[in-house]
Amino acid sequence: MHADDHSRPANCPPSCSTERSGLPPNLLKNGDFSKGKTAWDMDRGVEVTEVDGRPALKIKLSPDGVVRVTQKLGAGVPRDARQFQALVQVRLSPETRLDKPEVTLRFGSSMGTAAALPRKVRSGGAWHEIKWTRTADFQGISPLMFGLEAGPGEGEIWVDDVYLFAHPDYKDKTTWKVSDG
Repeated sequence: MHADDHSRPANCPPSCSTERSGLPPNLLKNGDFSKGKTAWDMDRGVEVTEVDGRPALKIKLSPDGVVRVTQKLGAGVPRDARQFQALVQVRLSPETRLDKPEVTLRFGSSMGTAAALPRKVRSGGAWHEIKWTRTADFQGISPLMFGLEAGPGEGEIWVDDVYLFAHPDYKDKTTWKVSDG
């Protein structure tokens, strides 16, 4: 995730969320949390803190249930887009214990009806990237919601560089990949 971390994707500069080289614009606002909680709705136990000298989201897990972070997307989502991809940097604190070692990404018209995809999270304290491709027809649906969930569990998960974009070839159906969630 960060410049001195060898697990950071090669095409991901220090301002990763603001703009990633070769990718369309981020549909999420404040995906690098440089403006604190701005644009995000967060459950209790979630805060923006400094990690490795940069702002990042710290999720304190609850043994009693899921902790959720969401953002409502407004203007800027291509009206005819059908395929989206999410990229998220995550890191578990070494003492973290999750009932299931995963973070769930959600994207759709509401968090209750949004498609969900659990993604494995590696232990050991190193940053790594999780990805999700979502193919769906959201034409005429506004607003859309993006969210991530973790838990139940104990300990902390850090999240940074949350990036959601419409696939660059979304108008060309021959380039669509099967949705992995």
